[in-house]
Amino acid sequence: MVNKLYLIVYPENARKPVPTHWSLFLTSDQNIKQGTTYKALGTPFTGYQVDINPNHDLSLEIKKYLTVFIASLNGSGEQLATMANEVKAPGISENPLDPFAGRNCQSWAADFIGYMIEKGAVAAEARGNLAAAPKV
Repeated sequence: MVNKLYLIVYPENARKPVPTHWSLFLTSDQNIKQGTTYKALGTPFTGYQVDINPNHDLSLEIKKYLTVFIASLNGSGEQLATMANEVKAPGISENPLDPFAGRNCQSWAADFIGYMIEKGAVAAEARGNLAAAPKV
């Protein structure tokens, strides 16, 4: 069984541009619609916290989304929950009215990917795959 890491991108339907929401999704090649999500949930006003959902089912998703392949996982994926919680989630933004001013779920996802690369959980090309994902 091969575990693969995808980025789920949730485009916002806003009148003016805002950052898309990003969630990392770990799944196997046996059932690509079910897996575990790793994300930073919150707002620039309240700060963010790491959220892990081990039973996410994309077939039940009602919001519009797209997936971007990030990397195949080196190992079972059991260590990812621990690793996710070791990556600090963004705090309250110094300028919360500007959605592009502070750190957000995208920042956390990039930090988490970098940490996974550092720990050998994914290959270095994961960073480039993430960089190519839609941000707005």
